[in-house]
Amino acid sequence: MREGKYWLRLFVLGLLACTLALAGCDDGDDGDDGPAGPPGPPGEDFQLPQGEYVGLFNCSTCHGNGSAAQDWLDSAHANQGSHTLDGCATECHNPQGDSHDMASAFGVTPTGYVVGCEACHGPGSSHQGVGEIPNPAPRTEVCAECHSTLPESHIPHHPLADEIAERFATSRHANQHARTGFCSACHSHEGGVALLEMGRMTSIDDLVEAYNSATVEVYELPEAAETEDGIGVTVKTCSTCHDSHSGELRGDGDVETTVVWDDDNDPDTAEVEETATVYSAEFNLCTACHMVDLEPTPAGHGDEGLLFEYELSDKYLKENLVDATTGTWKEVDIDGQGPTKVTNVFYHDGTSANNRHFVDTHFGGTLYSSLYYIGDADTQFDNIEIQGYNINAAAENACTICHDPHTGNKMLSPDEEENNDNSAISYAEGIGEFHTDYLGDAMGHGCTPCHDGNDIVTLTVGGESAGGSTTAPIGCRSCHDLAVANAEPAVNNAEALAEVRTFPADYEFAFDSGVVVENPADLGVNRICFECHKGRTAAPTAAEEAALPAGETEIRTFAYLHYAPSYAILFGNDSAMVPVYEGKTYAGQFTHYDGVKFGCVDCHNVHDTDGNNVVENKMQNPAFDCNGCHQSGAFVDAAVLKKRTEDYGWRLLETLLDEVLPFATDTTLSADLQTFIADLAAETDVNVQLEMLDLWIHGRTNTLPTKAIAKAADIYKIFNYEDGSPHGVTHGHGGSWAHNSRFARQVMYDAIEALGGDLTGLGRP
Repeated sequence: MREGKYWLRLFVLGLLACTLALAGCDDGDDGDDGPAGPPGPPGEDFQLPQGEYVGLFNCSTCHGNGSAAQDWLDSAHANQGSHTLDGCATECHNPQGDSHDMASAFGVTPTGYVVGCEACHGPGSSHQGVGEIPNPAPRTEVCAECHSTLPESHIPHHPLADEIAERFATSRHANQHARTGFCSACHSHEGGVALLEMGRMTSIDDLVEAYNSATVEVYELPEAAETEDGIGVTVKTCSTCHDSHSGELRGDGDVETTVVWDDDNDPDTAEVEETATVYSAEFNLCTACHMVDLEPTPAGHGDEGLLFEYELSDKYLKENLVDATTGTWKEVDIDGQGPTKVTNVFYHDGTSANNRHFVDTHFGGTLYSSLYYIGDADTQFDNIEIQGYNINAAAENACTICHDPHTGNKMLSPDEEENNDNSAISYAEGIGEFHTDYLGDAMGHGCTPCHDGNDIVTLTVGGESAGGSTTAPIGCRSCHDLAVANAEPAVNNAEALAEVRTFPADYEFAFDSGVVVENPADLGVNRICFECHKGRTAAPTAAEEAALPAGETEIRTFAYLHYAPSYAILFGNDSAMVPVYEGKTYAGQFTHYDGVKFGCVDCHNVHDTDGNNVVENKMQNPAFDCNGCHQSGAFVDAAVLKKRTEDYGWRLLETLLDEVLPFATDTTLSADLQTFIADLAAETDVNVQLEMLDLWIHGRTNTLPTKAIAKAADIYKIFNYEDGSPHGVTHGHGGSWAHNSRFARQVMYDAIEALGGDLTGLGRP
C-alpha cells in the first residue's frame, strides 16, 4: 500500500479511518487506543510479532494527535536532533523507513532516521480492522533488539550504553516478582508505573495521604494466580522507569524549591530569594521505591546554582514513625511490656538485602536505631546519630554516580555473612570527604574529566571526553565497573564490583609534556588515578618562549599548575614535567628502599582521605603499614622527611625574594607587576614578604621580571604548592617530600644555585 498512488492511498486511508471510528477507535488522547491485548511474553522464547508493516503515516491517521505521539515527536526515536545518521544500520535507526513519512504524518522533516510505532509495537496490518495491536506493551526484549551490544563505532558516542539489556536481564529489577499484591508497587511493572504517577513523598502530609487504608489499594494490584486471565502483574521492564514514548524518566521530574537565604557575598543584600532544583528527576524516580525523606538546607553555590545539604527528616525518630499499611503513628512502648521494634517504616519493613535500608546508608541524621542495626538492649531502641554518603539529591546523576541501575548492583561486602558492619558503608562515607564532596571547591569547577565521574568512565571504555563543564563528582562507579552483569539474579557480586576499571589496550597514559608511560601495566590499579593526578605542566611552552620580545625585559605568564603534578613528581625526571637545568643528572621514578616502584594505592587509602591532612592521614592504606616506619618518632618520621624537603623550598623562596626586590623601581615592567614589587618592597616584615611572594607565584597568570626568576618560581610552585585542610595550611602539595624527595631537592638546589642564592647547609642529593 505504501508504494501505491498517493490519491488512492488517501482514499483508502479515509475509508479506513471511518471503519476505525465505527469500530471504537478513540482519538488517542491517552495513548492507549483500541482494545488492549495481552502484554508481550517475556523470556528467552520471545519472538517479534509477525505481519505486514503499514508505515508511520497509517498509524498517524488515528494516533497522530494523541499524547503518546506528541511525546514521541520530542524523543530521540523521532530523531529531531541536530545530527544526521547517514550510513548507520537501518535495522535500528530506520527499521521501517519511517523517516520518509514524517512530513506527511506530522508536518516535520527529520534530520536523520526515525524509529516509528511499528518498530516497538509490531506490524500494524492486524490492527487496521481494528484488531489487536501485536505488541501493545513492549517489554525489555523489544528494546534489546537495538539497545544491546552496540557496534564499536557507537562506543565513543554512547560508551555506557553497550550491553544494557544483558545487564538488566541479570538484575534484581528484572527478576524480583511481587510476593503479594501489596509488594507489586515496587516489584512489578504495573505497580511501579502506578507508584510513579503518585509522586515522591516530601512531607508528613504527603506520607499520610499516600499510605492509609483508603489509598493503599492503589498498590494492591492482582497477582497472576488471582486473576481470571492469568496475566496479573509482570516484572519490571525498561518502560517501568523510562516513558516508552518520550524516553524521559517517569516520576516527578526535577523538583524545584524557592528559598530565601542570606547572601554573604553581597553586603548590600541581606536576603536573596532563589529558585533551584532540590531533587532531581533521577533521585525522584529511584526514591519512589527506595524511599527516604529529607530535610534540605541551602549551602552555597556551585556551577549549577544553589546547593543544598541533606539530612534525614524527623520522620525517622522513634516517636514519629508511620506504619505503611495504615498511615497511622506506630506506638513504641518502652515503659510497659518492653520495647517494640517498629516495622513497615515508609514502604519497606527493614528486612531488605543484607539487613540494610536505604534510610540508614545514604544520608546522615537522627533515626530510630532499630532501623540501622540490631544492637544491644541499651541502644537498639533509642534515637542515634549516623553519618551519610554526602549525596547531592539535586544532581542529574544523584544515584547513578555510584550505582548502575541496569544491573541493580549494590555495594556489598564480599563476605555475605557481614550484615551489620558492611564495609561499603565506610568506603562511601570516606570518599564523601573529598571526591564526592559536591559542596567543596574542588568539585565545583566543572572541569572534565577529573571533576566529572561520568567522563572518567567514558575514557575507560574508549569513549571521547565530553570536555564540558557539567559538575558530576567522582563516585563508586567512576573507578569500579558497577555495570558488571551479575552471575545470576540477586547474587552478591561484590568481588566483581571491587575490580578497578580498565582502559583500552591502546590507551596512552601521557603527561602534558608529551612523555608517554612506556609500560602502562606498571601502573596497575593506579591507572584510574593517572589522568587526574598527573598535573599540568608549569614549564613554558615553545610558543610562549618564542612570543617573548627580543631585547626586552623577559616577563612570562605562569602556566596554571592545577593541583601540583603528584604523579609527575613520582616519576621524577622521567615525566619531563618539571623544568630542570642543563648538564645536571636527575632522579627518575621513585623507588622505595626495597626496590618497589610505588603507586597511589600503595600508600593512600583512597576510600578515606580523613580530612586530607598530608602528613598524618594520607599514608593510610590498611594493606600497608606506612606508619610503622613513618609515624612520629620512627626512624624515618614522615614529619622529618617533609621538613627536610621544605627547607629547600623555603630557601628557594628566600632566594626568589632577593632576586625580585631589586626590580622595585623598574618602570619597564607591566603595571601589575610594578605595583606588586613596590608593595613587596614597602613591607618591612620579611615573613610577610615571603607570604606575599608565595601567593603571587601561585597565581594563575602572574608574571615575574626575567626568565631565570620565572623558571625558578615554576620549580618552587611545583614542589611547594599549598594544600591541606583547611587549604593553604599544609606546605607542600604534590607530596614532593614523599613522592620523590630526592628529585625535588635536586631541582630546587639547582634553582637556588642558578640564581646565585645561599646554599649553606644544603646538599645536592
